[in-house]
Formats: sequence, structure tokens, C-alpha cells
Amino acid sequence: MKLLKVATFSALLLALASVANANITYQLGSYGSKGYDGLPGGDPGSNVNTALVYDGYNATSGTLSSTYSGGPATAYNIAPNSGWMGPITGSDWVSYADSGSGPVSPANGYYEYTSTFTVSSTGAYDGIMDVLADDTLAMWIDGQLIVNYATGPNSTCQTNEPNCRVIDQIAISNLLLTAGTNTITVIDDQTNDSAAGIDFQGNLTETPEPSSLLLLGTGFLGMAIALFRKNKPSGLILHQ
Repeated sequence: MKLLKVATFSALLLALASVANANITYQLGSYGSKGYDGLPGGDPGSNVNTALVYDGYNATSGTLSSTYSGGPATAYNIAPNSGWMGPITGSDWVSYADSGSGPVSPANGYYEYTSTFTVSSTGAYDGIMDVLADDTLAMWIDGQLIVNYATGPNSTCQTNEPNCRVIDQIAISNLLLTAGTNTITVIDDQTNDSAAGIDFQGNLTETPEPSSLLLLGTGFLGMAIALFRKNKPSGLILHQ
């Protein structure tokens, strides 16, 4: 009987742990619907977001409320410029034109890109996002700032991160998303009259609410007590 109780309680604990960790992880990454320089268009990994769309250009302001002209238009997978780091695993360098190792040299200013993805539950999400950019970038997810433009001087690209030579890994905590479609917005800040592009890859996982876990644990505890009582001897001794 004792072995039965231990096995039952262990099973309940395992069930609680598995439910608490059953949240879906959403993999996100940059890619364009077409390619340049012999690269294919489309998703290089298993990302759940759509291909980036080029929303346009603004010469002076790189904010979400700015007006960007020239989009929406196709965004392209591009081959890295010789001064850039290679693409992050599971993503591609992306630009509005052949502006990596290709001939296009965008004017200084801000270039906006958007992508969408769908989550199944409304709640808080944690994760990481790795980013590269020439010259630097800012990123928002559903209007919430994830990483801002780097400051400092410019050589091949921005000296500080985010830049094109060092992957900038951003920790994401308590990002509030709604069930359904959410939007990634990336704005590339071009300052050096040369090649321009963006690259990002990361993941988001829903954070379990403590109250939900407590309620779930209480339910499992109640089930355990009921099972133990059912299998417990009554203690009644019959005398002959």
C-alpha cells in the first residue's frame, strides 16, 4: 500500500511539472520573400513569423509614429557585406534592395520593416532576441521597445551594439502579448551612406502565472489526498 501511495504522489508531481512547463516556445527570425546574390527567398529556419515587409523610408525620424514612404514592398534575403558578421543561425540578413555585398548604397535615414506572428494565449512572455544591423537598429514587438539604437561613432557600422559585427543578445522579460496576431517592427538606422541591412533571431515562451500554478497545485494536492484516503485502511479491528 505504501508503494502505491508513493507512486501515485510521484505521478501527480510529474503531472504538475509537465503542465507547468507545457507552454509553447515561438521561434522568430528575419527573412525576406525573395533573394539576391544567388540566395533563395523564404525562411531559412523554422520561424513562425511572416517574411519581413519593407514599409518605407524616413530621412529624419526613426520612431513608430513616423511616416515611412515607399512601402509596403518586398524585402529580400541578401548576402552579407564583407565587413559584416555572417547571418545568425536560423535567420537571414534582410534589406529592401541588394544592399549587402550588392551595389545599392542607401541614403542616410531610417528604413522600416515589419513582420507578424501568432500566439495562442494572452499573457506575459520571456525569451531572447539576437540582433545584427548596419548601421544600427531599434526593435519593437507589439509596440513595446525591445532594443534601441546604439550610440557612438560609426566605422564599418555603429561602434556600439546593436551593430553589424557583434551579435547583440537581448533578454526579454514580461513582454505582454495578446492571443492572435502580434507585430514585430524593426527600423534600420543608416548613417554611413553604404550597405544596409538587418538580421534577428530569437524565441518567446509564455510565462506561467504564479496564481495559475498555485491553483493547479492545489487541485493536484486535493486529488492526492482523496486518493490516499480512499486507499487508507479504516483502522477498524474485529475481535473474535
